[in-house]
Amino acid sequence: MPATNKHVYCHKGTYYDTFLTNIISGKQLKSNQDDSIIANAEEFFPIKRGANGDLELKDISSSLMNNEIGISTLGITSDNYLVIWIQNRAAQSSNGLLVPTGSGSCDWKDRIENDFNRTIIYAMNRELWEESGKTNLCKTHKEVGDTKILGFFRWVIKGGKPEFVGLTKLHCDLLSLYANKKEVFGRKEFLITRIDDIEEIVEELITAENISVPLFMNLLCLKRYYQNEKEDLEKFIFRH
Repeated sequence: MPATNKHVYCHKGTYYDTFLTNIISGKQLKSNQDDSIIANAEEFFPIKRGANGDLELKDISSSLMNNEIGISTLGITSDNYLVIWIQNRAAQSSNGLLVPTGSGSCDWKDRIENDFNRTIIYAMNRELWEESGKTNLCKTHKEVGDTKILGFFRWVIKGGKPEFVGLTKLHCDLLSLYANKKEVFGRKEFLITRIDDIEEIVEELITAENISVPLFMNLLCLKRYYQNEKEDLEKFIFRH
C-alpha cells in the first residue's frame, strides 16, 4: 500500500501464478540421479539487505511474486462457540493442521466494487460458508454473519504472501456447522461464557503442536483485540 494515499492496487492472477512465484521462490529442483541442481529459484525470494545489514522482505509493490491474497476468519456461533477445523490431508496448504473456521484465498469474483475492505470480508465469509456446511448454515455466504478484519501479515516461507485474518459472529448455532470433508474435518469447539475465556482459549490453542500459520496469526490478532479493545470485543460476541 503506498504511503501517500489509501489505495491498494490489485491485479488478476491465478493459483498457478502463485505456485510459480510465491510457492517455489527460495527452492531448488534437483536431480534424483546425481543431486545436481536442475533449476534454482532461491534468487527469486523477495529479500533485500536493510540499512543495518539485516535481511528484510521487499515491499509487495516491488516484489516479483504473484502475491495472491490469503484470508482466514475465526467463527463464533450464535450460541458462543469458537469453532476450528483440521485441514484435509489432501490440501495444498496446512494439510493435517488446525485451521481457522474459514480459510483460503480471495478470488477475483469476490470483488465488491472498488472497496478493498469489503472485498476481504466478502471472501472471508465465503470461505467460512464453503468449509463449514454451506446451505446448512444459511442460503448463501452473504447471510453467514458479521465479520471484521483483525489484522494482516505476510507469510515469509511463501515469498511474503499477503494474508488477512478476521473474526466472524455467525448467525447460526453450533449444530448448524458441518465440515466440508473435501476441505476440512475434525471440528473442535470452545464455549465462550465470559469475555475472559478468550484469553484462556487462545493460550490453549496457540501452543498446539499441529497449529497452522493462519490459525496462529488469527489467534495472535484476536489476543491483541482482547487486550486493546476488550469492551468492543465483548459487545461483538455477546450482543445477541
